[in-house]
Amino acid sequence: MTQLQLTQDEYRLFTITPDDGSPIGNVSARTRLGFPKNRYGRAKDGLLAKHLILRAPGGGGAIKRAPAADESDIELDSNRGVAIVTPPVAESNLYAPMLATLRGAWGADRGFEPIAVEDVANLGRRKTGGKWTRPDLVAVGVTTFDFVPDLLFDVITFEVKPADQVNVVAVYEALAHRRSATHAFVAAHIPAVLSDSLKTSVQQVVETAAEHGIGVIRFADPSDYETWEVVVDAVRVTSPPEQIDAFVRSNLSLPGQELVSAAVNRLRQGLQPTPATNPVASAV
Repeated sequence: MTQLQLTQDEYRLFTITPDDGSPIGNVSARTRLGFPKNRYGRAKDGLLAKHLILRAPGGGGAIKRAPAADESDIELDSNRGVAIVTPPVAESNLYAPMLATLRGAWGADRGFEPIAVEDVANLGRRKTGGKWTRPDLVAVGVTTFDFVPDLLFDVITFEVKPADQVNVVAVYEALAHRRSATHAFVAAHIPAVLSDSLKTSVQQVVETAAEHGIGVIRFADPSDYETWEVVVDAVRVTSPPEQIDAFVRSNLSLPGQELVSAAVNRLRQGLQPTPATNPVASAV
């Protein structure tokens, strides 16, 4: 059984079609999407061919979601018996579940012990050094290795992009804030149903990122690490200590700064960065 794939226009049309099985007029749907008639027609015909919608009566024609068979590769709402596709997720709504994954499974998988992991995208008018120098998420912590005794202090930045904003500009944004960090990643939300239609965009991002040492993470569900893939790992760079210090000071919350300061003091004493009884990083 092949996985269901939609074009981006089919995806947008399907997600505005009522999930309770009630119809929506073609004129209303086309107006909401802002599509010209031919573009709307292609999206509608694609969904009809994939048996995700049905024609419905109504002035100017209408469509409604089709019943989904239990054996299909389409997610089924068992109460209403209609096909379900997760609607687009706003970038800001990706942050919280991503933070939880970064603090948990992602960090554990790469030997990264988090000290402070925060959403820094919404800092108001705080000065952070110029255009593109403010990332969306920051993880400060230490990285350890199985066969190397060294412990590395890392500041990792993340430029988060929802499905409709996956392009090479994200790489240059990540490159701008890596100047004050040790690693930078582009993290792209790629819903499973859009993996084919976004393949070219993702490949362009990956190729550009690899040229500059920027990492690329793609994920279908920000809260499920099993859907995360590090397509390209970020290359570690040695940024000037004074720039990293200024970056932490200007981007992290005061509680986050206090956690980092305490961890640095412990490291200077030859101790672990976080007390064993309180290993939880800041959750701002």
